[in-house]
Amino acid sequence: MAATAAEQGATLLNYAPVTGIAKDAQGFASGVRAFDQESGEEFEARAKVVVNATGAWTDFLRREADPGVTPMIAPSQGIHLVFPRSFLPGDSAIMVPHTSDGRRDVRDSLAWPL
Repeated sequence: MAATAAEQGATLLNYAPVTGIAKDAQGFASGVRAFDQESGEEFEARAKVVVNATGAWTDFLRREADPGVTPMIAPSQGIHLVFPRSFLPGDSAIMVPHTSDGRRDVRDSLAWPL
């Protein structure tokens, strides 16, 4: 995807987490503010379209654009284990949504990675 974007003229950034949404005079998203982890400088990147592809951090960026927005993500964390079919026959999966060992929900520890 990155290679195709570059071929189409996109500017690609790495080690530059978004720190906020840039807005135009009407209050619409017009780009992002980002932090260059290599130079230590914050900068603004203008864009015709801003795509929020932040995964578990989606609501953090949505709140930056509109502080009153209703959260839509209930992030969680976990692992995937693969067992031999002799242990777990069939086409089903097992999900253990709560643990008894006191692990925190990922929502308690999400923060912008600066």
